Amino acid sequence: QCAPVPCRVLCDGVMHALALVSLPGILSTHTKPLPGVARPAVDAAHTPISLADSVDRRTAIGIGAVTAGAAAAPASAADGNTLTLSVALSDSDVKSVVIELKPEWAPIGVERFKSLVREGFYDDARFFRVVPGFICQFGLAGDPALNAKYRNARIADDPVKEVNSRGTLVFATSGPNTRTSQMFINYKDNLFLDKQGFAPIGEVVQGFDVAQAVYSGYGEAPSQPRIQKEGNAYLKEAFPKLSYIKAASLS
Repeated sequence: QCAPVPCRVLCDGVMHALALVSLPGILSTHTKPLPGVARPAVDAAHTPISLADSVDRRTAIGIGAVTAGAAAAPASAADGNTLTLSVALSDSDVKSVVIELKPEWAPIGVERFKSLVREGFYDDARFFRVVPGFICQFGLAGDPALNAKYRNARIADDPVKEVNSRGTLVFATSGPNTRTSQMFINYKDNLFLDKQGFAPIGEVVQGFDVAQAVYSGYGEAPSQPRIQKEGNAYLKEAFPKLSYIKAASLS
């Protein structure tokens, strides 16, 4: 039986409170397990909607696919669904996390997230909330002007079509229809979040160990209101060891 964990996902300085939950026997329904991780048994109560295992990943997301008798049309890299985060675990240790976005899971969320990536919103953004065994959270910009632009730019919820399993990327919220820019990566199967309306928009396909290695020594100490107003000036002074995203790109 898993030990209870603090089940809170924060957005814009507002706590979305969830009761302490004990999670015995959680089973993942990933159709594509993380590299090096054995596929667990499928929970019959959740039906995955992922692409079939027999479909090549690059073909499925439209990269390198060739139609019979004709070359595939060139696609804009910025329109792709493969996200690469260059993560600075420290100033001298930079590694990649690759995430496959899934429009079929959450089209509204994927479109907003890609728009933010194209704008450079996540470049130089810190992992400001890290709870080992639960999640790591990011999505407040280093530039206060960007935070002000998106703080109240809320989008509608997507229906939850995929479970909050280990390695999924999800918008943080403060209630229904409040998604803006904040994201988290599930460190474990947090299936209790499904009923709370947290709709995954993608999954880590490479570098999950990197995501797990972001600095966690500050826990939940950084103040979200101060990040909103002061950006990285506040974080660099008060929490200098935070890991951060050097660059986010789509392909």
